[in-house]
Amino acid sequence: SSIAITGLVIESVADHQLFYFKKNPNNKNNVCDTGLWQYSRHPNLFGELLIWVGLSISSWQTPDALISIMSPLLLWVIMRFMTVPATERHSLSSKPTQYASYQNKVQSPIIPWPTKRTS
Repeated sequence: SSIAITGLVIESVADHQLFYFKKNPNNKNNVCDTGLWQYSRHPNLFGELLIWVGLSISSWQTPDALISIMSPLLLWVIMRFMTVPATERHSLSSKPTQYASYQNKVQSPIIPWPTKRTS
């Protein structure tokens, strides 16, 4: 489905942006806040979620439709309440000031949203 393809593109672009950000030695003590990372603290997880939503929608006509609906919902719960908190605890321990500032600026953990304006 086009939703799954969009998710794959978002996840790939986010991972690509983060890879090249980390590859730059000047960014060693910084947090990636450019590209998709300025709208979501975990845009790659948003892309992954879209992939599963798209696959779920594609299978609504099958006998296992209920399972296909449950899959992205369960994935959302795992991401929101396990993956995101664990990765953010790690980021806060390795770059406390920078990551806390990033969390304040980019308030959405998964779903892309306009960033908070700072003056």
